[in-house]
Amino acid sequence: MAIGLSTLPGVLLTYPALGEAVPCPYGRFEIEAVLDAAVVGQPPLVLLSHGTGTAPDVYRGLAADLAHAGLAVAALSHAGNRLGDDTLAGTAEVLTRRTRQAVEAADLALEALGRDGSDRHRVGVVGHSLGAATALALAGARPSTMPWETADATERPIEVSRDARVAALVLLMPATPWFGRPGALADVDAATLMLTAEHDDHTPAWHGEILTAGMPHLTHHVVGGGHFAALTHFGPRAVAAGLPPALDPPGFDRAAAQRRWHPRVADWLTTHLRDAAVPAQG
Repeated sequence: MAIGLSTLPGVLLTYPALGEAVPCPYGRFEIEAVLDAAVVGQPPLVLLSHGTGTAPDVYRGLAADLAHAGLAVAALSHAGNRLGDDTLAGTAEVLTRRTRQAVEAADLALEALGRDGSDRHRVGVVGHSLGAATALALAGARPSTMPWETADATERPIEVSRDARVAALVLLMPATPWFGRPGALADVDAATLMLTAEHDDHTPAWHGEILTAGMPHLTHHVVGGGHFAALTHFGPRAVAAGLPPALDPPGFDRAAAQRRWHPRVADWLTTHLRDAAVPAQG
């Protein structure tokens, strides 16, 4: 089975396909894919929400592995909070805009996949760092502002878009301070897998503890590496240049670690999306 690749407005869409894969542009990088191929089967849709100020192409390895596992992956490029366009960073509006973009991206991707009958009622979300906060809000979490996000440092609810189609979440090194209020996570009933990193100095352990306290049904695993262990390796030049997202703790092999936990993520999503109950419409 090959990977199909289509470029939609603000979205890189990968999915199971037939044909001969060749190197295709995936943002600033390349993946082996069949450009604009027909979709094979009815792959469940998974949204992939990147961290603050970055881009979807840094998760190309995860997107490709999930597509090989039979999932369609819509990797978002969050306008206003992405590489080269980061005006919303540190504002209360960033989650408002991110969740709205995610719902729009799901609609767009499902329409594209609908040529071959992709299930429109079951959607998963994988989010890294602020992308994980985006995923939680889509699934019903109720975020509140941090002091630095409002002019008077007053805590206020953040308006976000919930998507009732979300049936499964995978939270990678999640950023969570917006969900610390009692009951902020009470309405999240999507099956949730959280992976935190052993040496994460961006979202340390207390971020995950907010979720384990508020979501007793959550499944939690600790993986090696640091905050950027979820990103596809950048290569020796980026490491030699000291690019922070390319760097790992001594002795940690990012590619080898991802070969272990990417299948775990794929199995989680496949199980919970294909078995999820179809929500009532209306």
